[in-house]
Amino acid sequence: MRFDFPCRNATSFTDSATPNDLPRHSIALETSTLRKHRLANGETVVNKYVIKGELGKGSFGTVKLCANEEDGQLYAVKIMHKTFVQRMANREDSLQDALRREVAIMKKLDHRNVVRLVEVIDDPSSQKVYLVQEYIEKGNLAEVAGGAPLPEALARKYLRDMLCGLQYLHFHKVVHRDIKPENILVTSDDVAKIADFGAARMVMNEAETLTVAKGTPAFMAPEMFNIDAEYTGPSVDVWSLGATLFMLVFGHPPWSADNEIELADKVQRDELTFPEGVVLEPHLKNLLTRMLTKDPERRIVLADVINHEWVTCEGSHPIVNVFKGDQSTVNVVSLDESERAIENIPERIDERLQASLIQAHLILQQKKQQPPLNLSLRSHGSMNSMSSSSDRGSIATATSSPKRTASA
Repeated sequence: MRFDFPCRNATSFTDSATPNDLPRHSIALETSTLRKHRLANGETVVNKYVIKGELGKGSFGTVKLCANEEDGQLYAVKIMHKTFVQRMANREDSLQDALRREVAIMKKLDHRNVVRLVEVIDDPSSQKVYLVQEYIEKGNLAEVAGGAPLPEALARKYLRDMLCGLQYLHFHKVVHRDIKPENILVTSDDVAKIADFGAARMVMNEAETLTVAKGTPAFMAPEMFNIDAEYTGPSVDVWSLGATLFMLVFGHPPWSADNEIELADKVQRDELTFPEGVVLEPHLKNLLTRMLTKDPERRIVLADVINHEWVTCEGSHPIVNVFKGDQSTVNVVSLDESERAIENIPERIDERLQASLIQAHLILQQKKQQPPLNLSLRSHGSMNSMSSSSDRGSIATATSSPKRTASA
């Protein structure tokens, strides 16, 4: 097998504009009144949206397909229960904080390669909040690839789209922390869009460190597995993007294992290798090696990925110039905006209930004779968080990625 796509035969690329030159859609509509009724055919109508069926389930709720009854336009609506409480305490934030932050961040985003939030229906008297997002027809990259390697030209095209979207996020001080094929959605005309901001975080500069591991173990940077370690968001996003590119090119992640503990150890310790019998194009091999460098200090930075020879076909097809603009255009989510993103969410879980939940978990863990959860990293599901010192490594239930949705 040989991967040697010649750039001289590359078709023209249509990359997104720079972060500052983008034409903006209407800002996400915020609706504080919820109206529901049922049609004669049994379909439920939420305000002007007719619910057509379930698309999938994610960490915070259910994602359903809906149609605007006024014009028939399809959307994906993420329905979240405000009363859904965290299973464990979290030393970085609570589930409520994460929900508010996800919504606050998505309200600010508007880019061709980022899934767009259209409307937030948040009635203070309702126990549910509805996030109406654009509907992505083909589904996620994992579904598009079907477990098989993609043609190198298509992998390059999708990577360029992801780079444009990630460049936009980082420009606006957002780190994603869960880049993977399941969180990259593809439109009917093959435009890749970054989705699912449940693990996203605002950082004020590239050097700001984070301490809580979030993401999907097979795509997480090695520095995130050490509970006591600090890491920088942009660098782990580059690693995850590299692992995603590896899977697009070869059909499987860079490291795999029979169990999560072994996987975590391999990601941290094993050298990057390429499948036997594959003659890899030198520029692509160089890019993957640099993106998947274990030492974050030596790992390639996003700006250099954007200008890399494989990405740009040795400079003949550069991505549109980046970060040439007034920093005053950066859309930073303020604490007040985050707190007001969703109304009427119950307060943090009661301390006595929290203690009871932790005790019940420890008893169950002893009965099952399982190792501490700080190493039980699910290889195919997202880690919501690592918890406080009382059970610092506990990991929330892994989530499944919905099909053809705006986020999981």
